[in-house]
Amino acid sequence: MQIVWGLILVSIGVLFLGDSLHWFDFDFFEFIGDAWPVALIILGGYLIYEKATGKSDKEEILSDARTWTHFSGKEFKKTVGDVHLRPETVDPGGLKAEQGVGDITVDLTSTTLNAGENVVYCSLGVGDLDVVIPSGVPVSAVLEIGAGSGRIFGKQTDGFGKKARYEDDNYRSADVRIKLTAKVGLGDATVSRG
Repeated sequence: MQIVWGLILVSIGVLFLGDSLHWFDFDFFEFIGDAWPVALIILGGYLIYEKATGKSDKEEILSDARTWTHFSGKEFKKTVGDVHLRPETVDPGGLKAEQGVGDITVDLTSTTLNAGENVVYCSLGVGDLDVVIPSGVPVSAVLEIGAGSGRIFGKQTDGFGKKARYEDDNYRSADVRIKLTAKVGLGDATVSRG
């Protein structure tokens, strides 16, 4: 997936550079108007390929080969690249993890949670987002996808402008709970239990 996004970004950069250096005439809005059907075909083909080859099941498995970033505090931001986060705590004011382009995993299974509601906000512009909730901790989750696919505790949603909601029955009465908002502009998102 990273290679595809990398190629797309390099191609767009070459088009803007060529226009700036007057190698050719490039009109961004005309390009978007002409290219969006191709983008839909590529995205649809990728989703079909992923489903047919079973690659979408990979989101359920966490690899020990990953390099994990541990942090305390309330905010983690990165512009480009892949990141695998294991927050040590959730700030009383909430935890925010934001990424521009790349893949991001937020694993809350070893996070020390506060009494009451722990607010977690994850946002990704382009790429794949995985959020892992600790087993036994009630959750209320909202998953928003601009274009792509999302899975929230096994329930799949695909397409454009999709929003999925989930709430455990005992969420409101639980002493410790997680309120999650996860957003992806273009790509895939998964919310699962670990």
